[in-house]
Amino acid sequence: MDKVVECKMTKLLSIGDSVVDYYKYKNTIFPGGNALNVAVVSAHNGAKNNGYMGIIANDYYGAFLRKTLEEECIDISKVRYAIGESPVACVKIDKEGDRIFEGSNIKSRITSGLALRFAPEDIQYINQYDIIHTSIDSHIESQLHLIGHKQISFDFSTKEKWNDDILKQVCPHLTFAFFSGSGMEEKDIYTLISKVAELGVPTIIVTRGEKSTIAYQENKFYFQHPQLIKVVDTMGAGDSFIAGFLTFYTDSKSMEFALRKGAASASRTCQLEGSFGKGELIYEEED
Repeated sequence: MDKVVECKMTKLLSIGDSVVDYYKYKNTIFPGGNALNVAVVSAHNGAKNNGYMGIIANDYYGAFLRKTLEEECIDISKVRYAIGESPVACVKIDKEGDRIFEGSNIKSRITSGLALRFAPEDIQYINQYDIIHTSIDSHIESQLHLIGHKQISFDFSTKEKWNDDILKQVCPHLTFAFFSGSGMEEKDIYTLISKVAELGVPTIIVTRGEKSTIAYQENKFYFQHPQLIKVVDTMGAGDSFIAGFLTFYTDSKSMEFALRKGAASASRTCQLEGSFGKGELIYEEED
């Protein structure tokens, strides 16, 4: 068992997506989105003074996301607020606790027509942080060269969301690359890791759900078994792994230690509803 370690990492900034996950069968909404989740769960793991930069709508769901971030003491001073619909994903959970997406407002959400772009004052703000995290769903690939002097963590998500062109565009700017390897053959995962390493990424991590995570750094592979727990809801587990890993790797520089902390963070999330709890009932069923 790892000793209790105080996280000394000064700041982590997440840039990009925030989403409302709507559990229709129980009339409850939860905060979500990779960037938002990593900022909040990293703070739960002990990181201090975290921030979130993204676009939040001015509707009911946007107010819910803003309230959540404020309650979690995440700095949102550089959030943009826009008139329109928040991204909302309809979700159900099967008997094994796996999430199933049933649809979203992808065509009408504000992020379908708006994209985050950095102003000079944003770069000054970003420079205050030790690690910058973003994702394929944040759509700031064209902006990464402006912050390439920072340690950047990037979540590519599942294989359906990236291709070779995206890897070539994004990887040269990264310190950490995360992938969801669920549904990938093991040989394809090793091919991917080799390709990403050749593109210059020092640390590559592929999570695989209930299978062992495969990580690579400095010509060495690492493997981390998931912690065995009773799963309530897998929503946000991969984001929580990223948050736990980044929080503890920054101080320890130990892959083994940070991977264990990532697995522990993911297992805690799997025992909660939503990505980190904080559900809100939005209406009562009529009798």
